[in-house]
Amino acid sequence: MIQKIYKILQEMIMRIIIKKNYDDLSKEAAGIIVNLIKTKPDCVLGLATGSTPIGLYRELIRFHKEEGLSFSRVTTFNLDEYYGLQPSHPQSYRYFMDTNLFKDIDIKPENTFVPEVALKSKILSDTVRITNNG
Repeated sequence: MIQKIYKILQEMIMRIIIKKNYDDLSKEAAGIIVNLIKTKPDCVLGLATGSTPIGLYRELIRFHKEEGLSFSRVTTFNLDEYYGLQPSHPQSYRYFMDTNLFKDIDIKPENTFVPEVALKSKILSDTVRITNNG
């Protein structure tokens, strides 16, 4: 029982990983996600946009293309989107994710969730809850 509690607590503790540079950081982050996908192919990922995760996304694409990592059962969520932008607009987060990750891996489009501005938070939270609970 104590070992079980200890394991749960270990999983809850935030790990701080310091790397020498951006490339090393991107590879480390990709390695963590790759291990998760290999362990739980139907995992749920929360993804970010902006310049910071681009190196991570390049590494994930490399794992997919060079090492055969499959994203076919993975589900992803992004939490925000710009008001008034269509998904095809170059400044939208949907466009960013499609361009910087999704188009280069075998993820199913129906498993990628970038909210539409009109999407109510209850619908998003219900979707997350349903996805996590099976």
